[in-house]
Amino acid sequence: MAITSLDIKILDTIQQEFPVCPQPFKTLSTNLGLTEDEVLNQVLSLKEQGVIRRISALFNSSKLGMVTTLVAMKAPGDKIDSIANIINEYAGVTHHYERDDDYNLWFTLMAKSKEELTKFIDEIKEKTGVSSLLNLPTLRRFKVDTTFWIPGTPFKQNIEEIISQNLNATSLEKYIDETDKEVFKELQALSVVLHPYRLIADRLKITEDDLFERISAYKKSGIIRKIRAVLDHYKIGLAENVLVVFKVTRQDMPKIVDLLISYPQVTHCYERQTYPEQGWEYNLFAMIHGRTKQECEGIISSILEKTGLEYKKLYTKRELKKANPRYFEYISTGSRFPQ
Repeated sequence: MAITSLDIKILDTIQQEFPVCPQPFKTLSTNLGLTEDEVLNQVLSLKEQGVIRRISALFNSSKLGMVTTLVAMKAPGDKIDSIANIINEYAGVTHHYERDDDYNLWFTLMAKSKEELTKFIDEIKEKTGVSSLLNLPTLRRFKVDTTFWIPGTPFKQNIEEIISQNLNATSLEKYIDETDKEVFKELQALSVVLHPYRLIADRLKITEDDLFERISAYKKSGIIRKIRAVLDHYKIGLAENVLVVFKVTRQDMPKIVDLLISYPQVTHCYERQTYPEQGWEYNLFAMIHGRTKQECEGIISSILEKTGLEYKKLYTKRELKKANPRYFEYISTGSRFPQ
């Protein structure tokens, strides 16, 4: 599908941040040089076309007390679909991909505790009959940038903002109540209407000011990083994506991380657990998005020319599941806002 210059302007704006105010589309219209209705109608059209997956809060699961991991599995080629269906039944599985590697199924898994996470993994192994599996929890998060570069726009990213989002947020003396849980639920998919926050407030029988105060508290505590549009990267022209894993020494880690996060096409960068006894010694993970495989290869080559690292690349073959995490199901009323 063709993305117009107006589409690009709107998408690039609302994936950076969607305003938290009584009339967000009016605020956007001022910056975009359009009327409030024009912005609303264009966003509605882009959502109907699937270019915008949703407008939602970007939550920090660890700040909500959740435990997450990345799991890699060696599934028999003739059983990939049946095994994927078993994995996808778990509500804690939010992202699931088939990748071009011996470890061909990769999925994220969320649970209330490490014990529950281990239980889920053991269940999955038993139900699928696959024992060759890697549990790859995050040791350090260096970059999570769901703001995609849109082909046709200049490369840009705010490295300082990306780094600051990975630092500890201010702690708050506040407890999560039932209304907070309902707000979390609502913020996982805002309605595309002129007054989306008023709609939420009315549904929850609170004032709009109360809602805005709660959102402000969530941001200060680090529970929410921002509210923004989530785009379908395939539909904006980023047809290829590849997970590249590197072997990096502790001494070299800082300079390698600085290099990787400097690429706008690198959207995620993590240090993860290794399993030398299973032949998996890759500890630094980078997710790269590009228009073509050739473009991704060019970025990988550029990184390797500057580092000479041992690496492995795993191209995405299929997206098997992509769901919005249902955080509100995991949180207990009375939980304290995380320190």
